[in-house]
Formats: sequence, C-alpha cells, structure tokens
Amino acid sequence: MSNKTKIQVIFELVGNFIRNSAYNIGKFFKRLAISFKLMPMWERVIAVLLTALAVALGVFLIYRSYLYRTVAVPIVGGVYEEAMVGEVKTLNPVLVTTDAEKSISSLIFPGLISVGSNGEILPDLAERWEIGKDEKTYTFYLRNGITFDDGTPLSPSDVSYTVSNILSDSLKSPLAANLKGVTVSYDLDQNSVTFNLPNSYGPFIYNCNFGIIPANVDPVTFSKRFTGAGKYKFTKGIQTDNKITQVQLQSNSNYYGVAPYIQKLTFDLYTTEASAVAAFGKNRAVSAIFGAEAKDAIDRSYNSQKELILFANTRKASLSTKAGREKLFGQTDFDAKATFTITAQDNDIQRAVAEKEKAALQKKNVSIQVRYLSLQDYQAAINSKDFELLVYGYDRGYDRDPYAFWHSSQKDLKNFSGYSDKATDILIEDARMLLDVNARNAKYDQIYAKLQSEYLYQTFDPIKYKYFVKSEIKAVADVRGNIPGSRFADISNWYIMEKRVKKVSDL
Repeated sequence: MSNKTKIQVIFELVGNFIRNSAYNIGKFFKRLAISFKLMPMWERVIAVLLTALAVALGVFLIYRSYLYRTVAVPIVGGVYEEAMVGEVKTLNPVLVTTDAEKSISSLIFPGLISVGSNGEILPDLAERWEIGKDEKTYTFYLRNGITFDDGTPLSPSDVSYTVSNILSDSLKSPLAANLKGVTVSYDLDQNSVTFNLPNSYGPFIYNCNFGIIPANVDPVTFSKRFTGAGKYKFTKGIQTDNKITQVQLQSNSNYYGVAPYIQKLTFDLYTTEASAVAAFGKNRAVSAIFGAEAKDAIDRSYNSQKELILFANTRKASLSTKAGREKLFGQTDFDAKATFTITAQDNDIQRAVAEKEKAALQKKNVSIQVRYLSLQDYQAAINSKDFELLVYGYDRGYDRDPYAFWHSSQKDLKNFSGYSDKATDILIEDARMLLDVNARNAKYDQIYAKLQSEYLYQTFDPIKYKYFVKSEIKAVADVRGNIPGSRFADISNWYIMEKRVKKVSDL
C-alpha cells in the first residue's frame, strides 16, 4: 500500500469517528430533551438548577485554577487626577512658593540630591559628592547620560545657570538666602560642579536639593514649557479668567531612573476646600485630593515641616521681662488681670490656634484680644514689629538651624521676639559650623533649651497635609516625608492598570 493510500485510510477513520461521535452526542441530547419533556414540572426545575449549578461550579473551578496559576502585575497606563487646594503661578523651581507649586514642580525638576523620609541625604542627579577638608567646598559629580525631557544633555553648566538664577537680584528667588555668598565653578571633563562657601556651614548640603533648569532654553520659552529632567514632563496648563486651573503632566521617556507606570497626571486647582471636595465627589475621574478631607477614600495625610508658633515680642514693655513671660507661657497665673493682643493672619489655620490660645489664657486671668489681618496687613505688622503676641507659620526645614529666628543680628528680620543674648549667639554660630549631624543637633538642643527657659515662644502641633486617595490608585504607601511633594516619593511604584501572568513556578 502506498503512503498516499495510508493517509487516505487515516482520514477516513478520523472522519468516521467524528461522524459517529456527532451522531451519538446528538442522539444523547435528543433523548435528554425527550426525558426532560416527560418529567414533572418540579423535576424539570431541579434538573435546570442542578445543571446551572454544575456549570457555575465548573466556571468557578476553572477561574480559581487561573488565579492560582497567575499573578497580577502592574502595566503602564492610566491617568492620576488630583483635586488640589492651592494656587499655581509658576512651576519654575527657582521661583515656586506655594505648596501646590512645590508639589508639581518636584515631579518635573529633580535636584543634585534628595532628602529621605528620615532626613538622610540621597543621591539624585549627582551620583556622589565630596566635601573639602575646610568644609567650605562641596563638589558634586553628576550621573552620566542624564538628559532633559527634550533630549538635551544635562551638564554642570546647567547647575551653574540655575544657581545664577537663584542669586539674581531681579528674580528674587525664595531660595536666594540658602545660597547667599556661594560661588559656583564646574568641570565639564569631570562632569562635576563645585560650590564654594564663604564660611563653613554644616547643614549646607540640605540646600542643594533645588531643581535644575536648562541653560539653553531662553526664559520666555521656559516660562511656557517648563523643561526638566524629572519623572514627568509638563504638557499643558489650562487658564480660566487669567488663572491657572489645571496642570497636565506626562511620563518623561528620557528620565534617567525607574519610569513610572502611570502615564499621565492631571492636577485640578481649587481656591477652597469645599470646591475641591465637591469636585472629588462628583467627578469620577478624580482619584485623589490634596488640601482637604474626603469620604470614601484612603487617608494618607501626613505631618508637614510647618508648625505654628506664638512669639512673644520682648520689645513691648508687657513682655520685656522673663517673669512676665513665664506667667504667660508657664504654669503660674497672673495675680491681677492682664491684657494682651494676639496678631494673626486671617485664615482658618491661624484662627483655630489663636482662638484655642485665647481660651487657654483666659483661664490664667488674662484678657485676650485677637486681631485678624489680611496677608498684606499681617506682613506690614511683622515688618514694623507692631505686635505683642504673633501667630506665625514656621517651616522647620530639614535642619533645625535657629539662626534666622533667634540670632541677635536678625532682630530686624525674622527674630520676631527681639531676643538678644551674646552667649546664645555664640552657641548658634558654633552649631552651624558643625558638619556632623549628631554633634550639630546636640548643640541645637542646648540652644532650644535656653530659649524655652526664657519663655519666648509657644509651639503647637505640626500642620498636617490633608491627602486622600481612592483605592483605584494601587501601591500608594503611607507618606513618610514632610514636604508638599513627599506624597510622590514612591510614585514610580503606583499603578492603575494591571494584567495577570503565569507565576514563575509555573513557567
């Protein structure tokens, strides 16, 4: 028999098997249908229910096996939309001031270093750094191959350009005080940049986390398209009535680090908590809210670096003596009725603290008047030192350096209490020169103990950043940092979309 004849026989056998099987299956279902018709109604119902149960059980077993043999993994895609209470006028890291601006800008503009949740210094654009023996020079070595989101290489000259912007008298950067007197030099061959300080300053490295901007983009163009080297890049800003109401970002394909799963970020800006909460509740696309509380979401609120302080102005006769201040902030009460005025900014946070302190002091035989001022009048009162007790939002920063608020040379600036003590000045100056964090903190402890013994101020609980996220945004951990952008520290791990793949053991 030829090979062709053998194949024909095989096909005939297979064909006969299929035809016989189809005939028998059809015959089975035909008899089943006849049997079903002959059944009483109650037996039909039971048969249908048992059949449905068997099918459901089969589907369940197949699905359970699928789940057992597979695991869900994140995939790239999705949009994170956040309702944010705050104002955005610029995203230039040299000029940002509001929490909203700082939050968004931090996603676009990384710094030479970043600061971890426990205050540790971490490499970012710089892979390493060296501090000179005199502790006046800080040399940062940049990572190789870093580019801005437009593909332009990021070099030490961009760092130098950024510093020149910070120190520019015309720009009036809020970061200028951090780099006062600092000069910058760079070496393109070494891919390094060096900061030269006029005096040793232990906490200086904390000041090197400012975002880097490109030198090759002219200021006008940059103000319209904020080019950075971060995880995300700026794509669009929407204005309503000459006010930015929405900012859109997209993942940066040129980012040097781990690319995030979530491709797009949208920030909707609101002036009040109520309007942000309303948007969060009505708009299903909004998956998070910052600056207000929300229901039906996971609470990821966290403490900020900010705390409110009540300063006593020693320039005023009523507060010039330690004995008088001790009765105010200590445990003893006034023998005779005393009267003081608290000056506060007219906002919800300062109002709450002022009213709480007013109620507490009334129990100490003190009559308290509170004057709530607009931001402009509040700043004028600070500049003229026209207050007895001042509620002030104090940003501790990464380092507890007391210089700005307590050194006698700052009496015309932020030394609101007007405190002047030569021994304390020396302690402050010595502490600032210490590079070792533990040694510096030990000195700070001495300083703050001295200030507390003088009853110059009273502190309140840190201000919380209210932050709530819907469960659809996965892998969002508790926030451990204390700056506006801390909630995005692990954003590369967040995801919305996922797929199931076989477990490694099954591959």
